[in-house]
Amino acid sequence: NNDSFGSQQIQQGYSGNTLCHIDRKRMLEEIIRHIDDLSGAIDDIVHSSSSQASNVEELNLAIAEIDAGTQQNASTAEELTTTSNSLSLGAMELAERIKLFTVSDDDHDADGNSPMKASSHKARQEACQDPEKGFQDF
Repeated sequence: NNDSFGSQQIQQGYSGNTLCHIDRKRMLEEIIRHIDDLSGAIDDIVHSSSSQASNVEELNLAIAEIDAGTQQNASTAEELTTTSNSLSLGAMELAERIKLFTVSDDDHDADGNSPMKASSHKARQEACQDPEKGFQDF
């Protein structure tokens, strides 16, 4: 019986070793499966990061274009301000020159026309046709 008992214990030992081996194999397979899952998650993170980097680059380009447009608009606004100021000054000078003309209601020819109006009109026409003459003839 002693031999039978020892034989039974050896049998159970082999059986236990086989079960231990099977449990270890399952655990390693599960670890490998988790590693594969983790590797997939890391790949997803890498892909997302790459996509975000591309989006940030596109955003930076768009911001640079907006900045260039803003600078161009500021330059144009400055030019328009300068032009407006110049036109305003020209209008004031023109108004001063027009003040030099006086027309009297008392001076009329036989037809009722004012000689001053006629000569002023003729001088204006000549000035428009010949810019070199300018307003000196007025």
